[in-house]
Amino acid sequence: MQRELPTGSGGNWDDALASFDARADLEAAECALDLFEDLARTERGRAEALAWVARTAYYVGDHQQRSRDQCAFFERGWKAGQKALERDPDAIGARFFTAVNLASHADLVNVVRRATFVPEILQHMKIVWETQPTYFRRGPARLLGQAIVRQPGLVSKFLPLVIPGVGADTAIDELRSAIDEGPPVVFTYQTLGQLTHAVTGDRETPREMLEALASIDLDDAVEFAPENHRDLPRAERILRELL
Repeated sequence: MQRELPTGSGGNWDDALASFDARADLEAAECALDLFEDLARTERGRAEALAWVARTAYYVGDHQQRSRDQCAFFERGWKAGQKALERDPDAIGARFFTAVNLASHADLVNVVRRATFVPEILQHMKIVWETQPTYFRRGPARLLGQAIVRQPGLVSKFLPLVIPGVGADTAIDELRSAIDEGPPVVFTYQTLGQLTHAVTGDRETPREMLEALASIDLDDAVEFAPENHRDLPRAERILRELL
């Protein structure tokens, strides 16, 4: 997903992206979501607009307090991402955020339904991993790491079939690379701490990640600054629980 405006656009695209950039205010994020959905309708379901719907729906859903509200936004993003991929199967941003929304939704449904989601999540992940593994500051590693932490049984069953040779060790290496490369993304630190603990029982890495979070500049990664500020309290709480 590019920040440059699509050819021949303006007006509502400017407004939608401006609202998205102000997403630290959740009302602005919800406004952006509505504007991107309007763009998807008026531009005959352009994949670019639908991809932004998927990304924004995930952001809004991730910050809801009630699980039913989270489910509603994650499903909204998942469906938009699927429509984007129908129009442009090569849209990496749409594919990544389709998987992210679906994985987040899977956490909130029953075990039987969750099992039906995992193959689709991993299939999207496979394509992103093979095409652009560094996308979104090595986002595929965060997605895989969280999948292993949250659904270890299902992932261990399907992952070797869908993405042979890729597993927890791969994700850990990618997450460490993302941290070394910078700029800082809070969710990367959280995921590395969780994943190493889940795989080996390691408590030193969560401690290191917690200490590192205390010293990073949350605004250094401009495109992640709103997420960093919102994610920090949750990341610190999760990492402390692993010590």
